[in-house]
Amino acid sequence: LSMDGLMKTGDQDTSIYAKQLAEMAAEKPDPQKELLYEKLLELSGDDQELYRLYYTEGYSQEEIAEMKGVSQNTVSKKLRRIKKQLTEMCRKAV
Repeated sequence: LSMDGLMKTGDQDTSIYAKQLAEMAAEKPDPQKELLYEKLLELSGDDQELYRLYYTEGYSQEEIAEMKGVSQNTVSKKLRRIKKQLTEMCRKAV
């Protein structure tokens, strides 16, 4: 079966999404990304959520501050701390 045959649906968006999933599955593993994801799991739940909201889901610092009921400055400081902490954890692991 060809991939095109598997992805034929009436919905163009579904077809594009299926193609992207297939491309992602075919990518070679990235050891740096794997290490980062491993170290993310060592962070507190709050830090993991903040990282996910900003870096993965693309919320702005202002939007996150509103969601969390804190100042944008607090969010900015926490993100810098998380980034520094992850950098140090990854360096120690290599």
